[in-house]
Amino acid sequence: EYPPAHTLILGTHPSITSLSKNEMYGHPLNAFWYLAGDAIGFRRSASVSPKTGKPYVYYHDHLRYDDGHILEYSQQLERIVAKGFAMWDIVAECEREGSLDQDILEEKPNQIREFCEGTLNNIKESAVKRIVIANGTTGSKFFVKHFTEWFVDGRLCAASDDMSQRAFKTVMNKQRKANGDIASKEDNGVIEVV
Repeated sequence: EYPPAHTLILGTHPSITSLSKNEMYGHPLNAFWYLAGDAIGFRRSASVSPKTGKPYVYYHDHLRYDDGHILEYSQQLERIVAKGFAMWDIVAECEREGSLDQDILEEKPNQIREFCEGTLNNIKESAVKRIVIANGTTGSKFFVKHFTEWFVDGRLCAASDDMSQRAFKTVMNKQRKANGDIASKEDNGVIEVV
């Protein structure tokens, strides 16, 4: 009943809070749901501390949607999926003390390439055109570490913004050396990575 995903949003690996709540980006200080909600029309349900009655984040009063637009987590997921977004993590399993991405050891990646190419779980077709690394350079490093070959094959390209160009410069140079050129999001089937 949902449209095929055009954009795959990737975290690195769930925090302790996210794992305990069984929610992606579950920590109340994580900006993801505030930003996603502001972009597609809702307010995060856990935006105010029940202990203090104050907002968890300093930008709370600058968000566009007021308390009349609050959605619970399951409704937030439904809304984002209905808009053509999918969410997953780069790392399927790892060893880590605490919640910091920099402390991840012995990681094993999720089957992201298979998902995007439509070969995971016998999905016949994939519509993913963009992968967004939602948490910055550490996530980008893990993505490159596990999916360099995908870049080199010319099936991924870095987005044109400065941050993406910096994050994926080395792997895009490998792509250029292997193929004599760099793939572009205009090329058929190439997925842009932000």
